[in-house]
Amino acid sequence: MERNLLIAKRKFARKLYFKKRYTITKISEVLCSKRDSVRTWIQLSDNEISKDGRGWKKGKLRRYKEGTRERVVKIRKQLKKEQAFFFGSKVIRKNYQKEYPDGEQITEYFTNKTIKEEKDKTRKIDAKKLKKGEKARYMNYPQDRLDKLGKVVEQIDFIGPKYVKGSKDRINFLSRKYIRPIKLGLINQIKGQTTEETIRILIEDWKKHPKPEVIRIDNDSAFGSVKKGEGYIGGFTKFLLNLNITPVYTAPRSPWNNGAVEGHNNVFTKKFWNEICFENKDDIKIELKRFNLEYEAYSKLIRQEPEENKHKHIEQSFTIKKGLELTKKILPNASDEIYYLRVVRRTEDSSKGSGSEEGFVNIMGKVILIGKSYINSYILAKVNIKGQKLTIYSQNENGNSEVISAHKFAVNL
Repeated sequence: MERNLLIAKRKFARKLYFKKRYTITKISEVLCSKRDSVRTWIQLSDNEISKDGRGWKKGKLRRYKEGTRERVVKIRKQLKKEQAFFFGSKVIRKNYQKEYPDGEQITEYFTNKTIKEEKDKTRKIDAKKLKKGEKARYMNYPQDRLDKLGKVVEQIDFIGPKYVKGSKDRINFLSRKYIRPIKLGLINQIKGQTTEETIRILIEDWKKHPKPEVIRIDNDSAFGSVKKGEGYIGGFTKFLLNLNITPVYTAPRSPWNNGAVEGHNNVFTKKFWNEICFENKDDIKIELKRFNLEYEAYSKLIRQEPEENKHKHIEQSFTIKKGLELTKKILPNASDEIYYLRVVRRTEDSSKGSGSEEGFVNIMGKVILIGKSYINSYILAKVNIKGQKLTIYSQNENGNSEVISAHKFAVNL
Protein backbone atom coordinates (compact mmCIF):
# COMPACT_ATOMS: atom_id res chain seq x y z
CA MET A 1 0.00 0.00 0.00
CA GLU A 2 1.35 3.42 -0.94
CA ARG A 3 2.07 5.88 1.82
CA ASN A 4 -0.50 8.48 0.68
CA LEU A 5 -3.22 5.85 0.40
CA LEU A 6 -2.44 4.54 3.91
CA ILE A 7 -2.67 8.02 5.41
CA ALA A 8 -5.94 8.66 3.56
CA LYS A 9 -7.43 5.41 4.92
CA ARG A 10 -6.39 6.36 8.45
CA LYS A 11 -8.04 9.78 8.19
CA PHE A 12 -11.19 8.35 6.65
CA ALA A 13 -11.38 5.68 9.39
CA ARG A 14 -11.18 8.37 12.10
CA LYS A 15 -13.85 10.42 10.33
CA LEU A 16 -16.24 7.48 10.14
CA TYR A 17 -15.63 6.60 13.79
CA PHE A 18 -15.77 10.03 15.44
CA LYS A 19 -18.20 11.89 13.14
CA LYS A 20 -20.36 9.23 11.54
CA ARG A 21 -20.30 7.00 14.67
CA TYR A 22 -19.53 3.84 12.69
CA THR A 23 -18.47 0.76 14.60
CA ILE A 24 -14.98 -0.69 14.14
CA THR A 25 -16.47 -3.74 12.40
CA LYS A 26 -18.42 -1.59 9.94
CA ILE A 27 -15.37 0.60 9.20
CA SER A 28 -13.26 -2.51 8.51
CA GLU A 29 -15.90 -3.67 6.00
CA VAL A 30 -16.05 -0.26 4.25
CA LEU A 31 -12.24 0.05 4.00
CA CYS A 32 -11.57 -3.68 3.48
CA SER A 33 -9.11 -3.59 6.36
CA LYS A 34 -8.54 -5.65 9.47
CA ARG A 35 -10.35 -4.61 12.64
CA ASP A 36 -7.05 -4.50 14.56
CA SER A 37 -5.69 -2.01 12.01
CA VAL A 38 -8.81 0.15 12.26
CA ARG A 39 -8.64 0.04 16.05
CA THR A 40 -5.00 1.23 15.90
CA TRP A 41 -5.78 4.02 13.40
CA ILE A 42 -8.53 5.63 15.49
CA GLN A 43 -6.17 5.76 18.49
CA LEU A 44 -3.44 7.68 16.61
CA SER A 45 -2.78 11.31 17.44
CA ASP A 46 -2.79 14.03 14.76
CA ASN A 47 1.04 13.88 14.60
CA GLU A 48 1.20 10.09 14.35
CA ILE A 49 -1.43 9.75 11.63
CA SER A 50 1.02 10.81 8.88
CA LYS A 51 3.92 8.61 10.04
CA ASP A 52 4.72 5.39 8.21
CA GLY A 53 6.80 2.88 10.22
CA ARG A 54 6.80 0.14 7.60
CA GLY A 55 10.13 -1.10 6.36
CA TRP A 56 11.74 -0.64 9.79
CA LYS A 57 14.78 -2.86 10.17
CA LYS A 58 14.00 -5.92 12.31
CA GLY A 59 15.53 -5.69 15.78
CA LYS A 60 16.14 -1.95 15.55
CA LEU A 61 14.56 0.02 18.39
CA ARG A 62 11.98 2.63 17.38
CA ARG A 63 11.77 4.49 20.67
CA TYR A 64 15.05 3.88 22.49
CA LYS A 65 18.69 4.54 21.65
CA GLU A 66 21.10 1.82 20.58
CA GLY A 67 22.51 0.06 23.62
CA THR A 68 19.41 0.47 25.83
CA ARG A 69 18.52 -3.20 25.49
CA GLU A 70 22.09 -4.23 26.39
CA ARG A 71 21.94 -2.03 29.51
CA VAL A 72 18.76 -3.78 30.69
CA VAL A 73 20.32 -7.22 30.16
CA LYS A 74 23.48 -6.14 31.99
CA ILE A 75 21.51 -4.95 35.05
CA ARG A 76 19.50 -8.18 35.21
CA LYS A 77 22.63 -10.33 34.99
CA GLN A 78 24.24 -8.29 37.77
CA LEU A 79 21.21 -8.76 40.03
CA LYS A 80 21.24 -12.53 39.44
CA LYS A 81 24.99 -12.63 40.07
CA GLU A 82 24.43 -10.96 43.43
CA GLN A 83 21.81 -13.69 44.14
CA ALA A 84 19.08 -11.12 44.69
CA PHE A 85 15.66 -12.59 45.41
CA PHE A 86 13.93 -9.96 43.31
CA PHE A 87 15.12 -9.12 39.81
CA GLY A 88 11.90 -8.54 37.89
CA SER A 89 11.04 -5.64 35.59
CA LYS A 90 10.19 -3.18 38.39
CA VAL A 91 13.52 -3.73 40.14
CA ILE A 92 15.42 -3.52 36.84
CA ARG A 93 13.73 -0.24 35.93
CA LYS A 94 14.56 1.33 39.31
CA ASN A 95 18.20 0.21 38.98
CA TYR A 96 18.27 1.57 35.42
CA GLN A 97 17.15 5.00 36.64
CA LYS A 98 19.85 5.01 39.32
CA GLU A 99 22.66 3.80 37.05
CA TYR A 100 21.67 5.89 34.02
CA PRO A 101 19.97 9.06 35.39
CA ASP A 102 20.32 10.81 32.02
CA GLY A 103 18.97 7.84 30.05
CA GLU A 104 15.50 7.17 28.71
CA GLN A 105 12.53 6.24 30.91
CA ILE A 106 12.13 2.59 29.95
CA THR A 107 8.65 1.09 30.15
CA GLU A 108 7.61 -2.14 31.89
CA TYR A 109 6.58 -3.60 28.52
CA PHE A 110 10.01 -2.93 27.00
CA THR A 111 11.80 -4.37 30.04
CA ASN A 112 9.73 -7.57 30.08
CA LYS A 113 10.12 -7.98 26.30
CA THR A 114 13.91 -7.57 26.58
CA ILE A 115 14.13 -10.12 29.42
CA LYS A 116 12.04 -12.65 27.47
CA GLU A 117 14.14 -12.24 24.31
CA GLU A 118 17.34 -12.74 26.32
CA LYS A 119 15.93 -15.91 27.94
CA ASP A 120 14.91 -17.31 24.54
CA LYS A 121 18.35 -16.51 23.17
CA THR A 122 20.05 -18.28 26.11
CA ARG A 123 17.83 -21.36 25.73
CA LYS A 124 18.73 -21.66 22.05
CA ILE A 125 22.45 -21.42 22.83
CA ASP A 126 22.17 -24.05 25.58
CA ALA A 127 20.19 -26.35 23.29
CA LYS A 128 22.95 -26.21 20.66
CA LYS A 129 25.51 -27.26 23.26
CA LEU A 130 23.69 -30.54 23.85
CA LYS A 131 24.33 -33.34 21.42
CA LYS A 132 21.41 -34.93 19.65
CA GLY A 133 19.56 -37.29 22.04
CA GLU A 134 21.67 -36.22 25.03
CA LYS A 135 19.96 -35.19 28.26
CA ALA A 136 21.02 -32.19 30.27
CA ARG A 137 23.41 -33.42 32.92
CA TYR A 138 21.32 -32.33 35.88
CA MET A 139 18.47 -34.56 34.66
CA ASN A 140 20.60 -37.71 34.74
CA TYR A 141 19.35 -39.43 37.87
CA PRO A 142 18.63 -43.18 37.97
CA GLN A 143 15.04 -43.14 36.73
CA ASP A 144 15.23 -46.86 35.92
CA ARG A 145 15.61 -47.70 39.63
CA LEU A 146 12.68 -45.47 40.57
CA ASP A 147 10.51 -47.13 37.92
CA LYS A 148 11.16 -50.55 39.47
CA LEU A 149 10.32 -49.58 43.05
CA GLY A 150 6.58 -50.33 42.94
CA LYS A 151 3.51 -50.97 40.83
CA VAL A 152 1.32 -48.46 42.71
CA VAL A 153 2.96 -45.04 43.12
CA GLU A 154 1.47 -41.87 44.59
CA GLN A 155 2.77 -38.31 45.03
CA ILE A 156 1.52 -35.93 47.73
CA ASP A 157 2.02 -32.23 48.40
CA PHE A 158 0.58 -29.31 50.36
CA ILE A 159 -1.21 -26.37 48.71
CA GLY A 160 -1.51 -23.09 50.53
CA PRO A 161 -2.12 -21.25 52.57
CA LYS A 162 -4.93 -19.66 50.52
CA TYR A 163 -7.26 -16.89 51.65
CA VAL A 164 -10.92 -16.08 50.99
CA LYS A 165 -11.38 -12.43 50.06
CA GLY A 166 -12.06 -10.35 53.17
CA SER A 167 -10.83 -13.05 55.58
CA LYS A 168 -7.48 -13.58 57.28
CA ASP A 169 -8.11 -17.27 57.98
CA ARG A 170 -5.57 -19.59 56.39
CA ILE A 171 -6.96 -22.31 54.14
CA ASN A 172 -4.71 -25.30 53.43
CA PHE A 173 -5.14 -28.27 51.12
CA LEU A 174 -3.52 -31.68 50.75
CA SER A 175 -3.05 -32.75 47.14
CA ARG A 176 -2.47 -36.33 45.99
CA LYS A 177 -1.83 -37.76 42.54
CA TYR A 178 -1.32 -41.39 41.56
CA ILE A 179 1.22 -41.79 38.75
CA ARG A 180 0.68 -45.51 38.23
CA PRO A 181 -1.22 -47.64 37.48
CA ILE A 182 -4.07 -45.09 37.63
CA LYS A 183 -3.79 -41.30 37.21
CA LEU A 184 -6.32 -40.25 39.82
CA GLY A 185 -5.92 -36.85 41.49
CA LEU A 186 -7.46 -35.88 44.85
CA ILE A 187 -7.51 -32.69 46.92
CA ASN A 188 -8.87 -32.18 50.46
CA GLN A 189 -9.12 -29.15 52.69
CA ILE A 190 -7.10 -29.61 55.90
CA LYS A 191 -6.82 -27.74 59.20
CA GLY A 192 -3.07 -27.21 58.81
CA GLN A 193 0.04 -28.57 57.13
CA THR A 194 0.74 -31.16 59.82
CA THR A 195 1.63 -34.85 60.05
CA GLU A 196 -1.64 -35.65 61.85
CA GLU A 197 -3.80 -34.00 59.18
CA THR A 198 -1.86 -35.76 56.40
CA ILE A 199 -2.32 -39.16 58.04
CA ARG A 200 -6.05 -38.50 58.64
CA ILE A 201 -6.67 -37.79 54.95
CA LEU A 202 -4.51 -40.66 53.67
CA ILE A 203 -6.21 -43.24 55.90
CA GLU A 204 -9.62 -42.29 54.49
CA ASP A 205 -8.18 -42.26 50.95
CA TRP A 206 -6.63 -45.71 51.15
CA LYS A 207 -9.88 -47.29 52.32
CA LYS A 208 -11.43 -46.34 48.94
CA HIS A 209 -8.39 -46.07 46.64
CA PRO A 210 -5.26 -48.25 46.25
CA LYS A 211 -2.71 -48.15 49.06
CA PRO A 212 0.55 -47.19 47.30
CA GLU A 213 3.69 -49.28 47.39
CA VAL A 214 5.79 -46.14 46.88
CA ILE A 215 5.00 -42.55 47.82
CA ARG A 216 6.94 -39.48 46.63
CA ILE A 217 7.09 -36.48 48.94
CA ASP A 218 9.12 -33.32 49.37
CA ASN A 219 11.20 -32.37 52.42
CA ASP A 220 8.47 -30.64 54.44
CA SER A 221 8.85 -31.36 58.17
CA ALA A 222 5.29 -32.75 58.27
CA PHE A 223 6.40 -35.47 55.86
CA GLY A 224 9.09 -36.73 58.22
CA SER A 225 12.00 -34.51 57.22
CA VAL A 226 14.89 -34.49 59.73
CA LYS A 227 14.36 -32.13 62.64
CA LYS A 228 15.83 -33.88 65.71
CA GLY A 229 19.35 -34.61 64.54
CA GLU A 230 21.50 -36.78 62.28
CA GLY A 231 20.07 -40.11 61.20
CA TYR A 232 16.67 -39.45 62.79
CA ILE A 233 13.57 -40.93 61.14
CA GLY A 234 10.50 -38.69 61.36
CA GLY A 235 7.05 -39.83 62.49
CA PHE A 236 5.46 -39.71 59.05
CA THR A 237 8.30 -41.81 57.60
CA LYS A 238 7.68 -44.44 60.30
CA PHE A 239 3.96 -44.38 59.50
CA LEU A 240 4.71 -45.18 55.83
CA LEU A 241 7.27 -47.87 56.57
CA ASN A 242 4.91 -49.61 59.03
CA LEU A 243 2.30 -49.77 56.26
CA ASN A 244 4.97 -51.28 53.95
CA ILE A 245 5.11 -48.14 51.82
CA THR A 246 8.53 -47.02 50.52
CA PRO A 247 9.05 -43.24 50.86
CA VAL A 248 11.00 -41.35 48.18
CA TYR A 249 12.05 -37.83 49.20
CA THR A 250 12.56 -35.48 46.26
CA ALA A 251 15.48 -33.07 45.95
CA PRO A 252 15.04 -29.65 47.61
CA ARG A 253 13.93 -26.86 45.27
CA SER A 254 13.26 -29.37 42.48
CA PRO A 255 9.45 -29.48 42.15
CA TRP A 256 9.70 -31.29 38.80
CA ASN A 257 10.85 -34.38 40.81
CA ASN A 258 7.20 -34.50 41.91
CA GLY A 259 5.88 -33.33 38.54
CA ALA A 260 2.55 -35.20 38.53
CA VAL A 261 1.22 -33.72 41.78
CA GLU A 262 2.64 -30.27 40.93
CA GLY A 263 0.73 -30.42 37.65
CA HIS A 264 -2.42 -31.43 39.53
CA ASN A 265 -1.90 -28.44 41.84
CA ASN A 266 -1.85 -26.14 38.80
CA VAL A 267 -5.10 -27.64 37.50
CA PHE A 268 -6.68 -27.08 40.93
CA THR A 269 -5.50 -23.46 41.05
CA LYS A 270 -6.61 -22.55 37.53
CA LYS A 271 -9.89 -24.43 37.28
CA PHE A 272 -11.03 -24.29 40.92
CA TRP A 273 -9.46 -21.64 43.14
CA ASN A 274 -9.06 -18.89 40.51
CA GLU A 275 -12.41 -19.58 38.83
CA ILE A 276 -14.81 -19.68 41.79
CA CYS A 277 -15.57 -16.79 44.13
CA PHE A 278 -15.97 -18.21 47.64
CA GLU A 279 -17.80 -16.43 50.44
CA ASN A 280 -16.90 -18.85 53.24
CA LYS A 281 -15.23 -22.19 54.01
CA ASP A 282 -18.48 -24.15 53.68
CA ASP A 283 -18.71 -23.15 50.02
CA ILE A 284 -15.18 -24.50 49.49
CA LYS A 285 -16.06 -27.93 50.93
CA ILE A 286 -19.10 -28.30 48.68
CA GLU A 287 -17.30 -27.23 45.50
CA LEU A 288 -14.20 -29.27 46.37
CA LYS A 289 -16.28 -32.45 46.64
CA ARG A 290 -17.69 -31.74 43.19
CA PHE A 291 -14.19 -31.02 41.81
CA ASN A 292 -12.86 -34.39 43.07
CA LEU A 293 -15.85 -36.31 41.69
CA GLU A 294 -15.55 -34.65 38.29
CA TYR A 295 -11.78 -35.24 38.15
CA GLU A 296 -12.28 -38.92 39.00
CA ALA A 297 -14.93 -39.27 36.27
CA TYR A 298 -12.63 -37.46 33.85
CA SER A 299 -9.71 -39.80 34.66
CA LYS A 300 -11.80 -42.92 34.07
CA LEU A 301 -13.29 -41.54 30.85
CA ILE A 302 -10.11 -40.20 29.23
CA ARG A 303 -7.51 -42.69 30.43
CA GLN A 304 -9.61 -45.89 30.58
CA GLU A 305 -7.95 -46.74 33.87
CA PRO A 306 -7.90 -50.27 35.38
CA GLU A 307 -10.24 -51.23 38.19
CA GLU A 308 -8.93 -50.00 41.55
CA ASN A 309 -10.36 -52.91 43.53
CA LYS A 310 -7.66 -55.18 42.13
CA HIS A 311 -5.15 -53.38 44.34
CA LYS A 312 -4.67 -53.46 48.11
CA HIS A 313 -6.63 -51.17 50.42
CA ILE A 314 -6.36 -50.67 54.16
CA GLU A 315 -9.09 -52.07 56.41
CA GLN A 316 -12.27 -50.07 56.93
CA SER A 317 -11.74 -50.38 60.71
CA PHE A 318 -8.34 -48.63 60.51
CA THR A 319 -8.57 -45.43 62.61
CA ILE A 320 -6.62 -42.19 62.84
CA LYS A 321 -5.59 -43.23 66.37
CA LYS A 322 -4.00 -46.40 65.04
CA GLY A 323 -2.31 -44.39 62.30
CA LEU A 324 -0.74 -42.02 64.83
CA GLU A 325 0.48 -44.99 66.85
CA LEU A 326 2.48 -46.07 63.79
CA THR A 327 4.47 -42.80 63.93
CA LYS A 328 6.15 -43.73 67.24
CA LYS A 329 8.31 -46.74 66.36
CA ILE A 330 9.15 -49.04 63.49
CA LEU A 331 7.52 -52.47 63.73
CA PRO A 332 9.41 -55.72 63.00
CA ASN A 333 7.52 -56.41 59.75
CA ALA A 334 7.87 -52.86 58.38
CA SER A 335 9.59 -51.90 55.12
CA ASP A 336 13.25 -51.08 55.64
CA GLU A 337 14.20 -48.80 52.71
CA ILE A 338 14.02 -45.01 52.32
CA TYR A 339 15.09 -43.23 49.13
CA TYR A 340 16.37 -39.69 48.63
CA LEU A 341 16.82 -37.77 45.37
CA ARG A 342 19.56 -35.20 45.81
CA VAL A 343 21.69 -32.77 43.80
CA VAL A 344 25.44 -33.09 44.37
CA ARG A 345 26.65 -29.68 45.57
CA ARG A 346 30.15 -28.26 45.76
CA THR A 347 32.19 -27.90 48.95
CA GLU A 348 35.71 -26.56 49.26
CA ASP A 349 38.31 -26.82 51.99
CA SER A 350 39.90 -23.36 52.15
CA SER A 351 42.90 -24.73 54.08
CA LYS A 352 43.90 -26.81 51.04
CA GLY A 353 43.60 -23.98 48.55
CA SER A 354 41.71 -23.80 45.28
CA GLY A 355 41.07 -26.96 43.31
CA SER A 356 40.31 -28.98 46.44
CA GLU A 357 36.53 -28.92 45.96
CA GLU A 358 34.46 -32.05 46.48
CA GLY A 359 30.87 -32.98 45.86
CA PHE A 360 28.47 -33.66 48.73
CA VAL A 361 24.84 -34.44 49.52
CA ASN A 362 22.84 -34.22 52.72
CA ILE A 363 21.08 -37.44 53.71
CA MET A 364 19.03 -37.47 56.92
CA GLY A 365 21.03 -34.56 58.29
CA LYS A 366 24.41 -36.13 57.48
CA VAL A 367 26.88 -34.72 54.96
CA ILE A 368 28.03 -37.43 52.54
CA LEU A 369 31.06 -36.66 50.35
CA ILE A 370 30.96 -37.71 46.68
CA GLY A 371 33.55 -37.35 43.92
CA LYS A 372 33.72 -33.92 42.32
CA SER A 373 32.94 -35.39 38.89
CA TYR A 374 29.31 -35.72 40.09
CA ILE A 375 28.92 -32.06 41.10
CA ASN A 376 25.60 -30.61 39.82
CA SER A 377 24.31 -34.09 38.97
CA TYR A 378 21.32 -35.82 40.55
CA ILE A 379 21.86 -39.00 42.53
CA LEU A 380 19.53 -41.48 44.20
CA ALA A 381 20.43 -42.53 47.75
CA LYS A 382 18.97 -45.66 49.38
CA VAL A 383 19.07 -46.02 53.17
CA ASN A 384 18.62 -49.59 54.41
CA ILE A 385 17.41 -49.32 58.01
CA LYS A 386 17.90 -52.90 59.16
CA GLY A 387 21.26 -53.25 57.45
CA GLN A 388 22.34 -49.72 58.56
CA LYS A 389 23.71 -49.14 55.06
CA LEU A 390 23.74 -46.28 52.54
CA THR A 391 23.93 -46.96 48.79
CA ILE A 392 24.19 -44.14 46.25
CA TYR A 393 23.26 -44.57 42.60
CA SER A 394 24.00 -42.42 39.57
CA GLN A 395 23.10 -42.77 35.91
CA ASN A 396 25.88 -43.68 33.48
CA GLU A 397 26.30 -42.65 29.85
CA ASN A 398 24.19 -45.60 28.67
CA GLY A 399 21.24 -44.42 30.75
CA ASN A 400 21.57 -47.22 33.31
CA SER A 401 21.99 -46.82 37.06
CA GLU A 402 25.22 -47.79 38.75
CA VAL A 403 26.44 -47.83 42.35
CA ILE A 404 28.97 -45.06 43.02
CA SER A 405 29.13 -45.38 46.80
CA ALA A 406 28.13 -47.89 49.50
CA HIS A 407 29.03 -47.87 53.19
CA LYS A 408 27.72 -48.16 56.76
CA PHE A 409 25.14 -45.60 57.79
CA ALA A 410 23.85 -45.22 61.34
CA VAL A 411 20.08 -44.75 61.63
CA ASN A 412 18.35 -43.71 64.85
CA LEU A 413 15.30 -45.91 65.33
